[in-house]
Amino acid sequence: MLHSFHEYLETIDGLETEYVKLLSYDLPSSFCDHYRSHAYTRLCTILSGEKKVTLNKSDSFTYGTSQHLLLPPHSQVLMEIDQPTQALVFELNQDVIQRVLQRTRLADTVCETLSTSSFKSYALGFNRVEINAEIQQLHSISVSSNPNKAFLMDLSAQKLVYELIKDCAARSILQMQYPSRLQEIIQYIDVHLHEHMTLEEIAKDCHMSPSNLSHLFKKHTTLRPMAFVRARRMALAATYLQHHSVTEVSLMLGYDNLSHFIRLFRECYQETPKQFQLRHQSGTDSLNK
Repeated sequence: MLHSFHEYLETIDGLETEYVKLLSYDLPSSFCDHYRSHAYTRLCTILSGEKKVTLNKSDSFTYGTSQHLLLPPHSQVLMEIDQPTQALVFELNQDVIQRVLQRTRLADTVCETLSTSSFKSYALGFNRVEINAEIQQLHSISVSSNPNKAFLMDLSAQKLVYELIKDCAARSILQMQYPSRLQEIIQYIDVHLHEHMTLEEIAKDCHMSPSNLSHLFKKHTTLRPMAFVRARRMALAATYLQHHSVTEVSLMLGYDNLSHFIRLFRECYQETPKQFQLRHQSGTDSLNK
């Protein structure tokens, strides 16, 4: 059971199969933290309690046990918890999403309208009987001792995606994927995150003009290329702070100016790297007791 949203803890604690990764959180009252969906689509559900969330620094709302929140990759969420809350998150592999989309035939005319929002950056929907059944099934299988657990979870994950795509807003999120050209550029950026990069250098190495590169990123990620690079670096910094000093992390990510690194990190996480490090190290210690 996780007590924070840190990517490092999610990596070591999440139950993962070929199609889905399941993350279980036990969050105390008066809890506040930042949450990211990283590289995969995430379905966020609540077993007990409720969450107040602010998505991508814009939309704010509270949702509870009768609802689910579907987030596309690289979403940023500020999470505030006023009462003890147990949450279950399903990280959906792109393979299972594409498999279900390709093998099913659902006309738009019969697409159900269960979502309370049509905002393109997320889908907030109600857990009708079929969706709730698959959520409960996945949870039940995950805590069982069945030797075929992984196989059964992947079957249930396909059924869950099938039920979700009946909702038009959810389907639009699940169908979202970066064009292959942008995926190649993102892979290039990830390889060179530890090096100094400029817009002109990225554009030149990727055989594009700076203006076309900026347009491509803005269209598909809502971020300019260098803002995207900073976001990736800060996410990596949050992971590195588990095992390295603030100065070491700054240098590892190509920031010679420590004050500049601290300022960028604070803009991203609303706290200094040291504050972030101490808070999450404390959470790790409590998990290991």
